[in-house]
Amino acid sequence: MKILITNSPLHHSHGHTLTQADWPTLVLPTLAGLCGIKHQIRIVDNTTCVWRSNRIMEESAALRPNVVLFSIIAGRDINNTISI
Repeated sequence: MKILITNSPLHHSHGHTLTQADWPTLVLPTLAGLCGIKHQIRIVDNTTCVWRSNRIMEESAALRPNVVLFSIIAGRDINNTISI
C-alpha cells in the first residue's frame, strides 16, 4: 500500500506561521513507524513555507497514494485539510 504522511496546511491566522520558526515535528516519522515496513511511505513535511498545500498536491500526484495521513496542529486547520 502507498501511504503519504503530511502536515495539515495551516490557516493563515496562525501567528507562528509568519513570525516564528516552525519546529520539527516527531508526529510524521512516528506515524510512518506505526504503518510498518511493508508499505511504501512518503513523508511530506510542510513546515518549510507558508503556502503548504501545493507541496501536498505535488507529492500526492507523484506517489498516487492509497491513503493520506494528516497531522493537524489546530482545530481551525480542519477545513483547509478537508479541502485538500
